[in-house]
Amino acid sequence: MDFAKLASGFLAQFRIRASIPLLLGVASMSLMLMSSHVQAAPGAEAATASAGPPMKPPSDLAATDSRWLYRSQGNDTVLVFIHGIFGDTVGTWTNDKGKTFFEYVKDSPVGSKVDMFAFGFASNYVKDGSANIVEAANSLSAKLQALDVMSYRNVVLVGHSMGGLVAMRALISNPDLRAKAPLVVFYATPAEGAEIANVASLFLSNQALKDMNWADRNTFLQGLLQDWSAMRPRPRISCGYEVLKTKSVKVVTWTSGTRICIDDPAAAPIGGSDHITIVKPDRAQHDSIIVMVNAINRFVLADPKARLETPDFRQENGKYVYTLRGAQGQARIYNASRAKAHYYIKDISDESLYIVPEETPQLLEAYESKSFRINLLKDSNRSEYSFVIRSGLGEEKQVVVKVKPKEVAADRARTERNYLALLNTHLNKPAVSARLAQLPGSSAEAQRETAKVAYDLVSKNNPDLPVGARWVLAADTLSSTQFPDAAVVALREAEAASLKTAAAPAVQQLAGKVAVQAGAPVIFRNISTPAVSPMDKRAVFRMFNAKALEDSYELSNQMKAIPSLRAQGLQIEGDLRLSGGDRDGALKAYLEAGAGGRSPGTQARIEALDPAKGFDVKNFSARDAMHFQLNQRPRSKGGTAYQ
Repeated sequence: MDFAKLASGFLAQFRIRASIPLLLGVASMSLMLMSSHVQAAPGAEAATASAGPPMKPPSDLAATDSRWLYRSQGNDTVLVFIHGIFGDTVGTWTNDKGKTFFEYVKDSPVGSKVDMFAFGFASNYVKDGSANIVEAANSLSAKLQALDVMSYRNVVLVGHSMGGLVAMRALISNPDLRAKAPLVVFYATPAEGAEIANVASLFLSNQALKDMNWADRNTFLQGLLQDWSAMRPRPRISCGYEVLKTKSVKVVTWTSGTRICIDDPAAAPIGGSDHITIVKPDRAQHDSIIVMVNAINRFVLADPKARLETPDFRQENGKYVYTLRGAQGQARIYNASRAKAHYYIKDISDESLYIVPEETPQLLEAYESKSFRINLLKDSNRSEYSFVIRSGLGEEKQVVVKVKPKEVAADRARTERNYLALLNTHLNKPAVSARLAQLPGSSAEAQRETAKVAYDLVSKNNPDLPVGARWVLAADTLSSTQFPDAAVVALREAEAASLKTAAAPAVQQLAGKVAVQAGAPVIFRNISTPAVSPMDKRAVFRMFNAKALEDSYELSNQMKAIPSLRAQGLQIEGDLRLSGGDRDGALKAYLEAGAGGRSPGTQARIEALDPAKGFDVKNFSARDAMHFQLNQRPRSKGGTAYQ
């Protein structure tokens, strides 16, 4: 068919003869597009390994059939070449001397590290059967799966002209492919359309041409660009654009060819090339090959499997610093690579530093962000802590956690007051108090109820924490507020939720202190309970914080009415009396609390106040006196006073 006559007649019919030169250019350029896809020289297009003689392709392959070009043993990256409109699988990429783009890549510094596959699809000049962009994209996904391309860890899509749009559509539609594509390389891809397509689509019945009309009046391209912008994860993009006209026509303008090329380095001009020769290099240092090699080195081969970022840390003197406000904090860790990544937490400097999740390595999907929790447990008093974040590839970040002990103490005091207030409200419910009052004094159910109130408080404030970690923080609060039996219950619940949680160093240390408080040397059922050295014991038996006591008068009376909680209610009464300066009344309450069997905490209080035991309060150290909150001012609440 004479396309020059067709174009001329078409325009005459619509009386727009002023555009004849352009349409003649379209026709002649289209004819040239057909004749320019020279077949590769024999043996140039397929090989079964990166070394050794090339093999001829199967004899039954058509020009637009997909095929392996080079395939070796051990490479985890494959380049997938996608031709454009009116092109074919190999001819599009072959220069006038019969040498292919693929061969130049194979001879480059990255050639031995990548395998190559060429995708082909029907794109007819006149006859029916041409694939539009969506159909070609669907066919691409199917061929990649059927011909084992998807078995590679990295799949790099390389598109010429419309082939780039096919790659975009395939990535948008195929999440499995998207997860494996660290990079796309586009040569003269008309992301905003091409004027030549606008004119050619008027007289050539090819939907793909219509799909490449200018984007401002092309809903297909508009949708494609919107979907691409919203797509996550999105591969890195490297682009080359044509600098010469093709038969006096700039097929893809710079604006359209660089529209989505937002990654550094910027889109590169392919010197001396028009729309057709841009992918027909004639030498090893052709700009198109340089673009390819640089992109693969930068975004694929040099891209680690695990590139972890910690946006909530700041760098100081080669370390990563995190400032903890209060006793709890949260920091993010982000996988900035396309591959799945693992991270480890190691070398925690102090057993009072409790990091959740406790179990590492933790998995991060491509571009996934997760949070980990930083908590300071009972008796933490340092201003700095440290730990190490290690990636799956061995990269390590030394993290320094800076804290203000006064802020930590104030935060813990607020938590203790909130817990006592919540427990008071809970026990004040008639149904709860009546049910618990029916339990025998030896029942553990009341302790479980007390522990559950602490768990509910932690869950309300930390809904994202794993169950085991919630129970650990509940046990920490219970231990601090002198409910050691309930703390034992909480720690056993933590163990039931996760053995890894119970085995964490911070949890083990807490369990050792709770064991001493409760007089229960065995806390866990399936793992050991550490022993606390005698030097640590005096710090274990701390009285209530004075501010926490203000809300505890009613709580004490409520607990004394419940047989299984009576001893703890009496101990709270003793603490309240001692806080008000009533040493005799406090000793009486402690003795009554211990009548049925003294807990270590009750025994320590009795020994501290009984001069006959040689532990008079005046002989306590300044630190012990601070813990006991001694003063001479009587305190009252709600008309009730212990004096």
